[in-house]
Order: sequence, then structure tokens, then C-alpha cells
Amino acid sequence: MENQALILKTFMESDKMQDAKAVAALTGLEKTVVSKEIAALKKEGKLTSPRRCFYEAVK
Repeated sequence: MENQALILKTFMESDKMQDAKAVAALTGLEKTVVSKEIAALKKEGKLTSPRRCFYEAVK
């Protein structure tokens, strides 16, 4: 759960769309972990995907 909070915080602080690779670089987590957590956050409705493979926080 702490990974989700860190990833969501990263999206909230960003003013542009991010992909999993960029979020992994910003958080220091592995890309596979970030991808899995992004999928969970998207399912919960906390992230949207305006463009394929890019995500942003629901504000």
C-alpha cells in the first residue's frame, strides 16, 4: 500500500502526464512494481489514462 501512496503522490505533484518508466525513475521503484500499482490505482478510479500508456491523477 505504501507504494501506491508514493506513486499517487508523484502523480499529484506532477503537472503533466507520466508513463510507468518516468514514475519509476522519480520514485526509485522498479518499473514492473510501478506498472502493477498504476493498474490498481486506475481500477480504483484515482488515475486516468487520457492517452495510451500515459496516466494522470484524477483531481
